[in-house]
Amino acid sequence: MIQGSASTGQPVSISMGMSTIAEVALFENATTTDGNGGAFLLYVSSACHTPASDLELVTIPLMISIWNMSAGNSDHSLGVLAPVAAVTSNKTIVEKHLTLRQPNGWPDREFSAVLDDCKKPGLLGV
Repeated sequence: MIQGSASTGQPVSISMGMSTIAEVALFENATTTDGNGGAFLLYVSSACHTPASDLELVTIPLMISIWNMSAGNSDHSLGVLAPVAAVTSNKTIVEKHLTLRQPNGWPDREFSAVLDDCKKPGLLGV
């Protein structure tokens, strides 16, 4: 599946929340072939509603140095603190669950940012 995705010429990402080092190495090998669109790693805490004290964004530079790939944060925290902290500390990629509204019953709704909440000066360029 990873090789198929990589062969499209589009960048491919992997969230490393529960990945082993061996799995990340397989991902790296499958995505660094000539003609692939590149790859990047996303650090994620596997717990939903991750408290800010558990974000461990300092892990990302270590990931970059080990695998020599772009890396960033896949955010499952409440609010927009984590993406802002990631950007201000020079992370290259931030993935945040974002929704126009929070419909009842949607599994990600509690840790997804609502677009209106992000319309503050400097957030998301809006």
